[in-house]
Amino acid sequence: MKLFIALFCFISAVSFSQTDSGKTYFTDPIVVTGTRIETLRKHIPLTISTVTREDINNTNIPQVFSLIQSRVPGLFVTGRSNLGYGLAQGSAGQLTIRGVGSNPNTQVLILLDGRPQFMGLFGHPLPDNYITSNAERIEVVRGPCSFLYGTNAMGGVINIITRREKNDGYSFNLNQSYGTFASLIGDAGIGYKKSKFDAYVSYSHQQSNGSRPYSEFNLNNGYLKTGYKINDNFDLIADGNYTKFRTFDPGSQSAPKIDNWVDITRMNGGFTIENRNNFTEGALKLIYNYGEHKIYDGFHSKDRDVNLSFYQTLTKIKNASLSVGIDYKNYGGNAENTKTGFQFGEYFLNETGGYIHMQYLLLKKIAVNAGLRLEHNSIFGNELIPQFGVSYSVKENLTFRTNISKGFRSPTIRELYLFPAPTPDLKPETMWSLEAGLQYNYKDILSFEPVFYYEEGSNIIQTGGVYPNLKLSNSGSFVVRGVELSMGMKPVKGFELDLSASYVEPGKLTQSNPQRRIFAEAKYHYMVFGISASLEYTEKLYGANNSAKKLPDYALLNLSLAYYPVKQLMVYLAGENLFDRQYFTVYDYPMPGRTFKAGIKLNYNIF
Repeated sequence: MKLFIALFCFISAVSFSQTDSGKTYFTDPIVVTGTRIETLRKHIPLTISTVTREDINNTNIPQVFSLIQSRVPGLFVTGRSNLGYGLAQGSAGQLTIRGVGSNPNTQVLILLDGRPQFMGLFGHPLPDNYITSNAERIEVVRGPCSFLYGTNAMGGVINIITRREKNDGYSFNLNQSYGTFASLIGDAGIGYKKSKFDAYVSYSHQQSNGSRPYSEFNLNNGYLKTGYKINDNFDLIADGNYTKFRTFDPGSQSAPKIDNWVDITRMNGGFTIENRNNFTEGALKLIYNYGEHKIYDGFHSKDRDVNLSFYQTLTKIKNASLSVGIDYKNYGGNAENTKTGFQFGEYFLNETGGYIHMQYLLLKKIAVNAGLRLEHNSIFGNELIPQFGVSYSVKENLTFRTNISKGFRSPTIRELYLFPAPTPDLKPETMWSLEAGLQYNYKDILSFEPVFYYEEGSNIIQTGGVYPNLKLSNSGSFVVRGVELSMGMKPVKGFELDLSASYVEPGKLTQSNPQRRIFAEAKYHYMVFGISASLEYTEKLYGANNSAKKLPDYALLNLSLAYYPVKQLMVYLAGENLFDRQYFTVYDYPMPGRTFKAGIKLNYNIF
């Protein structure tokens, strides 16, 4: 706790130590996840964090979940090795936002270019499937966004906006690194644009022996995105992604396992028509997700998920915009055990949702937002999801906002029909969230954003009884409250300081919900040299709910040195956990000690 307070005081003192009005660093960003169309951040009452392509290029982190877990306050991701999260029992990659996420993660929705991503049978995303090399920008909504995206957006939304070539000519990028545990990470991409046509294609490979016996990881990913601008009003986009990875569960430290492998294949293909003119803006989006999972114990599944969405925003209403949209989802699959011959069966669900959202700008300073969604599920019926928020721009650089919204999560096919106790009469989980915050920029030097929130959940699906007489029921509830802080500073040329911190009272939801977290990173660039140092501190983390299985507090120091022999090329050396601390984020699964890696990054453009 003392370290937590000291770091807050240190950052606050440095924040106001120097000023320089000659630089332009902090502007009001444009975001899309909170409304589905480009909107000024200050007009949206939701709390949204953004990780840009520049942020991604300045790090050496290959996986999206690992990148955002330190840089987004209130967000936490569990790990168990230096590379790879895994699947099934003993897996990591459990993600929570403001204490909400569930295990496996079904309460935070992952989007790929605004399109839902989850495994059709189990309802959760696969963290290893999302890599930073294909990401142009990542937007994180901290808090419910079900009024726009429906099920699973109960605790928040992570929207991975993929890369697309923007300038005429060619581009080429290469990233290659090698480090501790024989960890090899490499990706290469080629972009091309001429007139109305653009394309970007990439290949990525990750492999590691792992930090423990039988914790190997191997991943291959291919990505393609093409676009064609028909005219000033219509844009066509087609994209595809293929990921195949093999990982192992090494077991807990006290009960290690041998050769507990998992083979995963995930594919998706999408097609989008975007329209924009003087009166309306919107899109028609279609995506097809497919997966095949094989596990050492004989479990074998095939799943698919089809998503179709259509939305339009009327942008020329005086001082207002009106959005309407409709979404359709069909998801499910089949599963079996190839060793025992047991057939779990084949199941599919349909969900259809329609929403309306209005934003009204009063006196050019007050943005009033209101949304309402009606969701229909082929099993449980209808669910009504409202949202209301206000943002008030006192000055150009100071905005206050508040928001109240409802989130929900549909029961998964696993919970309804598979295991551990099939219960087809389950109802959706629901949550109400109230938040208030401000956004402040000071003379293009300081960005400062504190947020306070309060959340109540009900109808939470819980498992009761003793095996084999188990039963699922909507019997759980929770109350979570907390405060978050984001801060960015560029007081002198070449120097940056970033801070994300959070304090949460999770109630009984203590598993993977640290009470206090702080991440501070300082970066300095001088001529052809760069240095980056970060400190990550985590306190009061538990391996189970109800404050059970307490894990040690920990502080991690990371350091990266960079050299730029030419403008397009970076050579770097990075070290993580330099204090060599032993720490855990999953109970009895030790994280790696001190690790190092060296690599190169090349970004070359021909215009």
